[in-house]
Amino acid sequence: MPESPTAPVEQHEEGETTEEETPVVEPTRTLEEVEATWSHRMSERDRAHNAAEQALRDELANAKATADAARRELTSKAQGDMTEVDRVAAERDALREELAAEKSARVIAEMKTKYPKVAAELGDKAFTVYDAGELATFETKFSTEPQPAPTRTDPNAAPRKGAPAEKPNPTSDDLKADLARYGPDFAAQLRG
Repeated sequence: MPESPTAPVEQHEEGETTEEETPVVEPTRTLEEVEATWSHRMSERDRAHNAAEQALRDELANAKATADAARRELTSKAQGDMTEVDRVAAERDALREELAAEKSARVIAEMKTKYPKVAAELGDKAFTVYDAGELATFETKFSTEPQPAPTRTDPNAAPRKGAPAEKPNPTSDDLKADLARYGPDFAAQLRG
């Protein structure tokens, strides 16, 4: 009977069948060889990733260069078609926009110093949205200490009664004064 690659089944005298244990096969590669293989695979993967990333960067740079060239060509065509008056008007409008941006930046910087709590809580956009009165209101609200949250009381719980205040032990002079207040008739009743 030819031997199969699996472990043969032996028959015992009682009719039981058991499988022989498969012998442990020694590894064909050492640990250092396996680590070297994986190290090589990881370095190849990293090289491929870096190459793909560089290709994307190059593609992005080419797209930006193409867009810049197209924009320059359009502006030169537009300026070529413009008269001198139109060119000066366009330059004037661009300067006005730049001046308005600088002015709003300056106003925001002043408002930040005037309303620092609003700047910290709401950011720069708040200075363009709200007027000075609203900003002052927000500043006072943000400046005050936050009120502690009210404690929740269970409506079904029994009301709490405070601990009775301890009364100091009366001195003999206090007791004599109390007896004198009640009058001699009361003192006589106690004695007798």
